[in-house]
Amino acid sequence: GYHFEQFSAGMYDYIYHEHLSYFSIKDLSSLAKAFGFTDIRIRKFPLKGGSIQFIFRRGTSDAEYQEELNRLVQQEIWYMLNPEQYAQKLLMGIQDRISMIRESVCKLETTGKTLVGYGYSHSVATLIFMSNIENRIARLIDDNESRWNKYSPGNGILIEPPKTISPTNEVVLILAWQHEFQISERIKKMAPNIYFTNPWGTLKSELVK
Repeated sequence: GYHFEQFSAGMYDYIYHEHLSYFSIKDLSSLAKAFGFTDIRIRKFPLKGGSIQFIFRRGTSDAEYQEELNRLVQQEIWYMLNPEQYAQKLLMGIQDRISMIRESVCKLETTGKTLVGYGYSHSVATLIFMSNIENRIARLIDDNESRWNKYSPGNGILIEPPKTISPTNEVVLILAWQHEFQISERIKKMAPNIYFTNPWGTLKSELVK
């Protein structure tokens, strides 16, 4: 995971006790050189909200690649010119997103319908607790069959299959917001009359049918 891009997307929920180190391009390049390797390729891709992939070999890298590497490293240096400001900006972004979650929950509750959360994972568990909405979600929906008829740890919310969604008396809050497009398309096909929202994604906090 490339934490600069993950954090920029608001993915603080990747910060866990088992994630003690967050490597940058500069870190990995320096680590490779310390063991006699050089990085010859680097790729950034969107997996997990932003990831980096390196290819190392013994020997020297070509000049064109070295120029690209230097550009990316300089970009990281700019990010961290003021670490305290960087951390403060991250915190403010998280707080804004948490507020959007609560705002969405309040709007959904005014519909008089039952609130259902779509998606469950360790990241969603963190999101629920930090947003303080565990007592407002009646149940959780997840596509993973192995999670069905089980309960989320810490709050005991029942996890059920998508086919149980009721357009008549339920509204859906997309909690697995990284998969907004796939989930929203699935909801439209499965229950076209149901209202849903994704407060962290492009749907913002407005109800969408």
